[in-house]
Parts: sequence; C-alpha cells; structure tokens
Amino acid sequence: MSTTVRGERGAAASRGFTLVEVILALTVMSLVIMVLYQAFAMATRVWSRQRDQGDQMAREQRLNTLLRDDFAHLSPYTFNSDKGRGFFFAGGPAAVFYVTTNG
Repeated sequence: MSTTVRGERGAAASRGFTLVEVILALTVMSLVIMVLYQAFAMATRVWSRQRDQGDQMAREQRLNTLLRDDFAHLSPYTFNSDKGRGFFFAGGPAAVFYVTTNG
C-alpha cells in the first residue's frame, strides 16, 4: 500500500509546476524582456540620430547646389554711385543678397 501512495504523490507532483519554478521562469522572462526593451530603445535612438543627420546633410546639399548654381549665374547690377557697374553682393551672418539670372 505504501507503493500506491508514493505513486499517487508522484503523479500529483508531475501535473504542475512548483511555486519556485514559476517564480524562476517569470524572473528569467522579465530579464529577457528588459534586455530586449533596452536593445530596441537603443536601436530606435540610433535610427533617429541617423535620420536627423541624413536630413541635415540633405539640406546642406540642397543649399550647396542652390548657391553654386546662383553664383555661376551672377549678373552685373548697375549702381547709382561712383563705382559704376559691378556685382551686387551683400550679406551678413544670417543673410546673403545678390543678383542672379538663375531664378
């Protein structure tokens, strides 16, 4: 009869997980999720930074092309002064003024 009792306990024990096993599984799963979240967050930051740098580079390239084309088509502008005919070109840190035929 003691064999039967042990057999029933063995069958009952193999039907589920112990509390320690469940807690351990949840802990491991939580650690994996935290690592995956950190990796995803880092990848998102890198992607965003690269996108911003690409946008900035594209703006600089467009400005470079515009200025190169405009400067290639500078047009003489007649002044109402003693200097006579010359290129009108003025500017400062935030603005540039010139006459061009580039449009």
